[in-house]
Parts: sequence; C-alpha cells; structure tokens
Amino acid sequence: MKKSLLALVAAIVILALVLVLNRKKDEAQDVSKYAFDTTQSAAMAMVETHSATDTAKLESKQGQWVVVEDGFPADTAKINRLSEVLYHLQTQDMVSTNPERAAEYGLDSANVKTVIWKDQSGKVVGKVAIGKTSGADFRSTYWKFLDHPEVYRTPGNFSYEIATRVNEWKEKHLFPQLKSDIQFIETNWKDSAGTSFQYRLEALNDTTWRMLSPQANPVKRELAQEMATQVMNLTIDDFLSDADTNKVQAALDSPSVAITVDYKGGKSVTLKAGASFAGMTYALHPSRSDTVKVGTWHFDAFKKKPFELIEPPKDTAVKADSAQHAAE
Repeated sequence: MKKSLLALVAAIVILALVLVLNRKKDEAQDVSKYAFDTTQSAAMAMVETHSATDTAKLESKQGQWVVVEDGFPADTAKINRLSEVLYHLQTQDMVSTNPERAAEYGLDSANVKTVIWKDQSGKVVGKVAIGKTSGADFRSTYWKFLDHPEVYRTPGNFSYEIATRVNEWKEKHLFPQLKSDIQFIETNWKDSAGTSFQYRLEALNDTTWRMLSPQANPVKRELAQEMATQVMNLTIDDFLSDADTNKVQAALDSPSVAITVDYKGGKSVTLKAGASFAGMTYALHPSRSDTVKVGTWHFDAFKKKPFELIEPPKDTAVKADSAQHAAE
C-alpha cells in the first residue's frame, strides 16, 4: 500500500515536471517568433514614419506623445496600436529573399511605408518596411527589415494603420476625459439673429441632470445625455492649411458658441467656436492656440434655449374630462 502511494506521488511529480518543461518550451518558441523583444515595447520613445510623399515624427515628452513638427498632442491610442504592431512582427513565415519582387509585396519605393523607432536613450531599436496586405489570405501583412532582403508575412491587416502624414497622428478629441467624469456643462451661444443664450447643467448621476442657471430646474434627461455624448464626440475634422483664408472671417474673438466642461476633480475645458464655412465650424483648440475645423453638426445638441431643456412639471397636465367639465 505504502509503495503504491509513493509510486503515485512520484508519477504526479514527474507529470508536473513534464508539464512545466513543456510550458517553458512553448513560451520560448512563442517569444522567438517575434522579430523584436516584446518586453521592451514600453521603452519606445521616438518614432518616424515615411512614405513616398510624407514623413511624420513623434516623440514622448514627460510621458506624453507629441508631434515633433509643432508639439501637437499625438493620439495615444494610435501610438499604442503602432507599438503593438511593431513588437508583434513575426519572422516565422518567410515568403521571399528576392529584392526584385518588392513591388509584388507592396515593398517598392512607391508603396512602401517605413518605420524607424528609438528607445529613451536615443538608440535605434528597429527599422522596418511595411508592405501591403497578403493576397493569399487577406488576413496578414508583408514586411521586412529595412536593410535586409528577406520578406516575411505576419498575421494581421495593419498596413493602413501605419500613418505617414503628420495630421493623421494628431489627437482629434477636444474633450479627452471620460463621459462619466463630467460634472458640469455650460454653454453660451448666439442664434442667427445675434440673440445670446446661456445655461449651466449639473450631472447628479450618470443619467439625471439639473439646470443651475439661468434658473434651477430639472432638465430633460435625453437632451442632457445627448450633450454629454456629444462632448465625447467633439473632434477635429480637419486642420487649417496655410492657404485657408476663412480663419480671418471666423470671428473667434467673438465666438458664436462656447462650451465649458467641468470635470470631477476640478479640471475645466472650454471650446470656443466662430463662423462656419461649407459645413465646418472654425474653433479655437481648448489647450492650444491652433484654430481647427469641427463639423458644424457637432454643435446642434448644445444650441438649445433654456426653456427647451426644462422638464415640465408632471402634475400640471390637465385631464381630458376636467377640461371638458371646465368648459361646461
């Protein structure tokens, strides 16, 4: 009996050892399939992307990614996605070693996108060329090391995510915090006749709002919720070019609408918008001196007169039979 028990324990120990060794082997194989050390992805501090016509340079400054050209905040989500793509490039599936076949993989000079990135010390970590989506399965992308002829195919259709134009990397959201963090929304706006309207709303919870000014009143939940949603959707739809002459006429020194959002914790963000041209409203960036263009429709939810927002008292409705009795 004792011998049987000892044999069983020994068998269990051996099985556990085999499982551990196999897992370590699988992990080693999994790591080896990637072209770059995935544990170093957080160390990426500078990135350059190039195409035949465009170049974009990004860098991390004090924990925030910015566009080198003008210091504009970069889209952190896009940076994170780029890092994920780069550090998960695989070398398992080699499809060619012939440079003359570059065009076949979208790696010729007319179509290729190149990415060069560095760590916090300024050391170049990687230089790769990104080609087109594989026509074999439409679920993988061709790529190569910039200085080597070997072409690999990696799972994922990500070529379109490698932006090379500066504006494509810029943060488009004008109110970047979470909807649940909004505590107050204040709007000042003018109608087409130049009449001014103002109101300030407070979020009592995730679904209930009240008006603080011009008078204290409950407000229609659906209208307040629409505003809170639009705060999150207020994004830059286009950036001004040097040739844009409408900026002078936008009258941002006397805005037609100003939206202030106060967040829990004390942060306050104000967006001022002026005139509209061809469906685009010219607005002053909340945290910079840049004038940007925002789709005019974004402001419709905020252009409400205070009385339109007020929830009518529920006990004021006159019943049909009462109205008939009064008439008699």
